[in-house]
Amino acid sequence: MKNSIQLPENNQSIILETGDIITLKADNGKYLSRVEYVGVKQAIEATKDSVDIYCKFEVLVHKDLKISLKADNKAWLSRITRGSDEEPIEAIKMDSSDITTQFKVMQLSNTNGEFFIALQADNFRWISRIDRQTERGKQTIEAARVKTGIDVHCMFKIEKLR
Repeated sequence: MKNSIQLPENNQSIILETGDIITLKADNGKYLSRVEYVGVKQAIEATKDSVDIYCKFEVLVHKDLKISLKADNKAWLSRITRGSDEEPIEAIKMDSSDITTQFKVMQLSNTNGEFFIALQADNFRWISRIDRQTERGKQTIEAARVKTGIDVHCMFKIEKLR
């Protein structure tokens, strides 16, 4: 039997199982995607209007409501420490047992009854879309030290593709 996490959505349950393929949509209406840049080759950003191969993530369910997400490059999404306030999520780790690749899942809803998930990194910070306007309009996904709790930028719509 596969490991699974059950999340309620619209009075139904979404069951995430190891091997499922999902997409995540940020509060800006864009899909999370792996993006390659010189120097930061495997960044995760909320930049795509429609789903392509770079927006699909394979789920690995751990115990204690934690998941790891594998990108199209076969690497696991991971929290990386850069500088004094940046902790971006990048698709660079090859080992899903590394604690920086494991995210605790929390199910949330808004006043309209829409359901979302929030993901908490190993540093106890919530994964969030950060608008880095000064850097070519990047919409980076980070376990930001500037965030002390969950806000709208930490809420992601999940779609299970298989």
